[in-house]
Order: sequence, then structure tokens, then C-alpha cells
Amino acid sequence: MGGGRGGENLVGMAGRLTDIERDSRVKGLLEFVYSFRYPTREQIYRFSRVKWGIKKDEFLLNFCVRKGYLSADKITEIKPRLYQLTTLGKSYLGRLDSRFVQRGKRMFRLDNYYHDSLVLDVYLKLLGVFKEGTWLSDWRIRAMIRREHGLKASHRAPDGIFTQGEQNLAVEVERAEKSQDRISAVVGKYKREFEKGYICGVVLVTETKLKMYRLKKKLDKVALKWDEKRVIYAPWENLEKNKGEHLGKEISLGEFFKAFR
Repeated sequence: MGGGRGGENLVGMAGRLTDIERDSRVKGLLEFVYSFRYPTREQIYRFSRVKWGIKKDEFLLNFCVRKGYLSADKITEIKPRLYQLTTLGKSYLGRLDSRFVQRGKRMFRLDNYYHDSLVLDVYLKLLGVFKEGTWLSDWRIRAMIRREHGLKASHRAPDGIFTQGEQNLAVEVERAEKSQDRISAVVGKYKREFEKGYICGVVLVTETKLKMYRLKKKLDKVALKWDEKRVIYAPWENLEKNKGEHLGKEISLGEFFKAFR
């Protein structure tokens, strides 16, 4: 990307950005869009507010669209346009980062969109409190499993891993009600992961308190119990208010990682 002499630059409320600042923000935005399938314009603006403290970064978004790195697609079932990386955008990220992982194409499904949108919202809530945190998406985790272990194991990947310091917090978002067998498999997976020590804990998110109540009823019936000290229950209406439940007590979002120490 050219800048400075003859190059295109970004001008925000704080003034003109340097080429290095601009390129860093462009990379950050493209990685965000690529990590989360189909973010909306408002979600991108929320990311900019949380990440860089910019109220509404139209400059950065429009810059990436003009450069051909992003496209805004209209999906019939969804009112706002949804942003995706173009082939040029993926190529640009690949040149910047040797660890860049290509993601396979995925057919758009409404249920997947609402699930992934909620995962994105959970990430933004975590990032809003833990500013230095990093995110590992589900498809990147699957790619790592395939590369390192030669396994398909798509069922073994959480919806994402949020890392703060040396602690890795798994995120599981449940929209649809799962069968008792599926719940048992999830508990077994995390019991093994907790024992390995790579994941410090998991935050379990549902759309509503009622869905969390039903999920807990099924968890009570699981024969192989997981370590409750490693689990935070957070219906979205609670997490939206920066709250969760750990060992039967309400804790603030800022205490999530402390709960696992």
C-alpha cells in the first residue's frame, strides 16, 4: 500500500495518520472481517470503537472498500449489507502474514449467520474489557488440528479462543438446543482440554436465560461431569451487562480470567 508521497492516506478526527498507523489499522480491520463471517457496517464500527477508540471510522472502512479489499454484499434475508474479504483482500493479508490461513468457502445459512453474529458480539464484549486480548477463530483452530494432528475433528473446536496474557478462554455459543448425547460429548471434550491445561476455562453463552436454564438441566444429567471451577455461564442478556455466573455467584466480566487462577 502506497502512502505519503503520492499515496492515499487516512484522515480521522485526530488528524492524518502515518503510513505505518494506516497500514496497521487496515491489517487489523481485514483480519477482523476475515475472522468473523459476514460482519455488518455497525459491527465494524463497534470494532473500531473498542480497538482504536474511534467513534465511527468511516474513513478506514471506505478506504478498504475503495482499495478492493472488502466487498459489501446484500443477502436477501438480512437487512444490512454484510462485509467480506475479496480475493485481493485475502492476497494482501497473505503477503503481510506468513501464518495466514485460507478458509474454505461456506454456503450462507441464516442460522449460521445469527450464531456467528452472536460469537462476534461476545468477542467485542471481551475485547472491550481486555484490550490486549487476541482471538483465535473456530476455523483457524480446525486448521491447526488438521495440520498438527491430521484429524478432521470439526466437533472438537470451540467457537473461538480469547487469549489474555497466558490464559486461553474458550467461547461456546449455544443457540439451538442440543441433544443429551451432544451435550455429553461437549462436556467430555472440555474435561480433557482442562486436564491438558491449554484452556484455562470456558464461557458458555446462550441467547436467553431460559435457554441457559434448559441447557443446565441437560448438563445435570451428564454422567461425566466437568470441573465447574472452569466454567462461566453467561446468557447474552447478562453478558451484555458485563456479568456472568461462576460457581453459582455473579461475577463481573472483568473478573472472568481471575476466576480461573
